[in-house]
Amino acid sequence: MKWLSRKEKLVLHGRSMYDEAIRLLRLNINEHPESDFNWANFDGIGQAHLELRDTTRSIENFRTSLQLNPDNTNAAKILEQLDDN
Repeated sequence: MKWLSRKEKLVLHGRSMYDEAIRLLRLNINEHPESDFNWANFDGIGQAHLELRDTTRSIENFRTSLQLNPDNTNAAKILEQLDDN
């Protein structure tokens, strides 16, 4: 049995926090599909996937956010940065 280092524990804890944030934001979207604020939920999911280094899912969610709110400068800026890489 391997004991986790403090750093490994923090990484796992951080990952579970992002996974939980994604779950809650998706739940909010599913419970309120017609909400005018779902662009912000998709933006948050994009941010969480970005932190988890899942760029494919991050891009998908930022694109959806931008489709729902073309004035979302955060999504536009991040998509531009990801396209440059």
